[in-house]
Amino acid sequence: MKLSQFTLFIEGHPQVGRNLIYNTFSRSLIEINDQCLHALYSIRDGKQPSFPETVLQKLSLQGFIVDDERDEKELYIEKYRSQCESQEELHATILTTFECPMACVYCYQKHIEDDMRMSEGMTKEVIIWLKRQIQERRPKRCFITFYGGEPLMNMKPIERISSEMRGYCGDRGIKLELSIVTSGLLLIQEVAERLRHAGIRHLQITLDGDRDTHDRRRLRSDGSGTFDAITDNIRNLMDGFYITISSNVDNTNKDAVYRLIDMVASQSYAGKVRRFTFGPVTDDFQVARRNHTHAQ
Repeated sequence: MKLSQFTLFIEGHPQVGRNLIYNTFSRSLIEINDQCLHALYSIRDGKQPSFPETVLQKLSLQGFIVDDERDEKELYIEKYRSQCESQEELHATILTTFECPMACVYCYQKHIEDDMRMSEGMTKEVIIWLKRQIQERRPKRCFITFYGGEPLMNMKPIERISSEMRGYCGDRGIKLELSIVTSGLLLIQEVAERLRHAGIRHLQITLDGDRDTHDRRRLRSDGSGTFDAITDNIRNLMDGFYITISSNVDNTNKDAVYRLIDMVASQSYAGKVRRFTFGPVTDDFQVARRNHTHAQ
């Protein structure tokens, strides 16, 4: 057996003697004691410490340790391919605009000089493509995610696509799930009502830590903070939505993410938050330029 290359360690949290391990491939998160932590480190270093069989099975089941012969890179590629070609599910992420009212310090899209907004003609083409994919693949479930920029700055394509696909999938007995990735800054009650009417129930909202930390990273274009406005919008959301809070993490805010989790747990809207997700921040201007070149 070997340690999964996707396993991350957070030592001494939530308290001394306890530790968190997270697997970015399986998305499993569990709390372990120091003895188990040291045993996993031994596996990482090529040793084979003894585990109780029940513990070994749990760690293996959740992807933290894998068989020696398993090629995890190939497994990741295969999972990606299977999702692209799945006859069970169709996943589509639709970028409706590059426009955004924010000026996040790490945003790669600021390097893309493009004010693209999905037009009515483009919206029709997307609907045609989605229907064609469903006709060819005949999936049982369809997942559509709206993305940006800030997708709430271009609502018409979201409403048109959602309306068309709800009817199309409903007539064919296909389960449709609609979601949106948003900063949450524009998610006032009027906008939330439009989303609910469109059938969107899942909202992924970004918070990068507690108030002070978030406001140093995720700013309005005028340089002011956004934390209070976003959390007020979450608090005022009507029932029927479920939220994923996403945090972009690097060495400057990793501790603040813990404070964010504790803060959310104490709020009246905690029941609306179904999960947290975390992603590493990278600073790669060349990647942004290359993506822009390919899109032209």
